[in-house]
Amino acid sequence: MSNAKKSPSGAVRHRPIFLHSRSNISMFIACIIAILLSVTTTYHNINSKNSLRYLNWEQKKNSTITTTSDSTANTSSCPVKMFVYDLGFTNKTMRLKKGFHAETMRKKDYTFITSELSTEGDHPWFILHKFISSEYHSHCTVKEAKDADFLILPLYDRDVEEVDRVVHALEHHSEYNDTLFRRSQKDHILVNFHKTKWGWSMTKSLKNRTKELTIPMVKIVVDVFLWGYSFEHRKRTDMAEINYDRLLAMPYASHIREYSGDIHEQRPYLVSFTGNGNYPKYRKKIVQQCHDAMVDPARGDCYLAETNRSNPTKTITFDSMYANSTFFFSPGGDTGPRKGLFDGIALNSIPILFEETSLDVTYPAYFPGNPRDYSIFLNSDSEDLMGQIRAIPMSRIKELRENIARVRDSVAYLPDADAQDATWVMMKELERYKRNGYKFMDPFPNKTTLNCVDKEEEFHGNCRFAQ
Repeated sequence: MSNAKKSPSGAVRHRPIFLHSRSNISMFIACIIAILLSVTTTYHNINSKNSLRYLNWEQKKNSTITTTSDSTANTSSCPVKMFVYDLGFTNKTMRLKKGFHAETMRKKDYTFITSELSTEGDHPWFILHKFISSEYHSHCTVKEAKDADFLILPLYDRDVEEVDRVVHALEHHSEYNDTLFRRSQKDHILVNFHKTKWGWSMTKSLKNRTKELTIPMVKIVVDVFLWGYSFEHRKRTDMAEINYDRLLAMPYASHIREYSGDIHEQRPYLVSFTGNGNYPKYRKKIVQQCHDAMVDPARGDCYLAETNRSNPTKTITFDSMYANSTFFFSPGGDTGPRKGLFDGIALNSIPILFEETSLDVTYPAYFPGNPRDYSIFLNSDSEDLMGQIRAIPMSRIKELRENIARVRDSVAYLPDADAQDATWVMMKELERYKRNGYKFMDPFPNKTTLNCVDKEEEFHGNCRFAQ
């Protein structure tokens, strides 16, 4: 029997077959219900998975989320599994506006932390929050210490008494004693060393038992001052409290978050500088040449912000300075790297370096490949630094900007639970450390000299730190 019927005009109309029987109508309704159920379930699963992942920072700060099920449900994709001993840390610090709890404000193209950051670096706060806070923690966090590959001590500064207290509490804790000794402390992490030399000074003041237990632990630092004791003198006896193969450098925490500007947009200044203008000595040359360019009415392409820490009279905030500069001078700090390196990179500005300790030998895991893919290395013996920068072609600038944009997240501390940020790179390095018998491999085993610009007499004709 045909389902076709002629219309008054003679055209053939087709009736829907399913209208011809009750059974077909029932089948149609059942199909619709199944589809609706499938769509609802899929939406619920996607929404549940992404509800934590895509909350912005301000929403997270005001959130009352307490569940950790989404963040701990699947650790199979994690390089390693992490655990933070609490020991009262959360209650003690919950009201402090540090780390991911810091106050922020939104500017045009980025979020800026308005809470004051420590001059030593606030990276310990971000690391601790990443693995202990129910609002921000990584999906690589586990609930039980015994299930973790690595365990972090709840310490954020170099308070000797607090270090003694925490280590004593772990050793005498009925549950944590086993995990403390299961791998001779080599799977435990101290994030409160800040700079290597400062952390070493702290360890000399610890109680003997605390020192004995902490020496084998991994130390997170923002520099690798060990390069000052490297090459011929890697095992200096006067630094016996430091195991060089258990030091891991991580980026300074920047004030800048979530840059969303156009990386190729032309910026008002070619280059800028802020910071101490006296040491290392070549900083004086940077200050002078930038100042000359700034006051030159025919140029005006360098912005010189505050260079005297005791006289904060900046006419432009440092974040705006980086956001408005194509390049920024990043001379060596007290121990090579400096926080400004990561403030500038967070705003996709290109660093001008003068010493290998500023980036090259300190952060190879965070800037893979050739360090010159992300930076310019200048010879400060030249009397025309500005001329060298002005000669950099636009094609090179475009390449550098794109490379920096690709690694910007990996040198930042991001609140998303599954972000591949600085803590993710840290976990990848810890994975290699574990596979290598709980020691970090020297990334430059054949390196015997450092590259720098001013091999002055005060360093016996060598780069700083190369003794």
